[in-house]
Amino acid sequence: MYNERTQQSGISENNLSEKREEFRDSLAGLIAKKNDPDLMKKYQEKLIEIQAVLRENARLQETVREQKKILYELSYDSVTDLKIRSLFFKQLHHDVTSILSEIYKEDVLQWENLPLKEFTEKINHLDISAIEDRAPAILMGDVAYLSLANTTNHTIGDNLLRNIGTAGKNTAEIFSSSAEFFRYGGDEIVGILHTNNEQTIKEIAHTFESEVAKTPFSHLESFGIPPHLHIDIGTSRFLEGFTAFRDLLITMQAENSDREKQKNEYMDIPYNDRFKFFLDMWVTIVDEKSILRKAERRLPTLTFYKENMPEVYAGIIGSMRKGALNVTDAEIDALKGSDSLTMRQFIVARRLHTKEEGEKISSRRSALVSNIVHRIATKEFLAE
Repeated sequence: MYNERTQQSGISENNLSEKREEFRDSLAGLIAKKNDPDLMKKYQEKLIEIQAVLRENARLQETVREQKKILYELSYDSVTDLKIRSLFFKQLHHDVTSILSEIYKEDVLQWENLPLKEFTEKINHLDISAIEDRAPAILMGDVAYLSLANTTNHTIGDNLLRNIGTAGKNTAEIFSSSAEFFRYGGDEIVGILHTNNEQTIKEIAHTFESEVAKTPFSHLESFGIPPHLHIDIGTSRFLEGFTAFRDLLITMQAENSDREKQKNEYMDIPYNDRFKFFLDMWVTIVDEKSILRKAERRLPTLTFYKENMPEVYAGIIGSMRKGALNVTDAEIDALKGSDSLTMRQFIVARRLHTKEEGEKISSRRSALVSNIVHRIATKEFLAE
């Protein structure tokens, strides 16, 4: 739009500069010959011309400002000032397919039109060691206790999310843009980490958590909870996500090959959606990890308050039960005095129970994804 309007008006930065030079030359001549009527007329004509150019230039600048504003509104979340979810997936899709194309030495996007069997063979052909040290990694953070803020006033929750956005930008700056954060939706923030170093990934997650904790959350004091914002974080490396996707494809292909004997449904992933499906599955892994972290934070809090401050427990359990995997009062009583391993084992079992109860598994493929995601997330959770 900017270039089109500029060309139509015959205006460019060079033209504008030339007009200014002519104007200065005319003015210098006028000063030298103050009483020359012809020069005065020429000066007035130049003045009118340059004023018209400046007015048109101002209109063009306003157009550019409006276009930048519209682009910003389409790209950034208005509350957190972080980029929106769709741009997270767009960038991650570009990063992942570019890396795989480089490794395979061909455009992997062309594979999306292959039959699933051939697509699976292509993916399975890769030597996993080729991506073992490759970025990116991804991060998901789930803001803790935000539901307690929103029970009183959504403005409080929005202000807290605004600080979360600032924490994300501060973290990215600390790590020289090795991390970029996006608003995923609700109380979830995601990040693309341009590193595959395990220690650096942990440092980024810890720094983000620390930056978030700098935000005061005085509303929590009324519930007997330390008055600072918290975020429950999960991370996943590219290798983990890719391996999970490959395992899914291999299992699907094996079951498809045996479907007549077993009378199973034929499983597929739609053409042109396969790498998108991979990214969705990878994000589900990191989301599952953050869910387990949230439960790990909430259950000890609830057991403490139920035993020692029952009036506080009564005030918070309604907002916190879901994040604690819908734990019952009886289960909370049974967890009193449990060590960390026992607590984690309970969380894993409880999470599996809530998934079986709450998830509507619409297909065999969905069940396979759910099982793989749960296995990966819980293996890491229990190993720590």
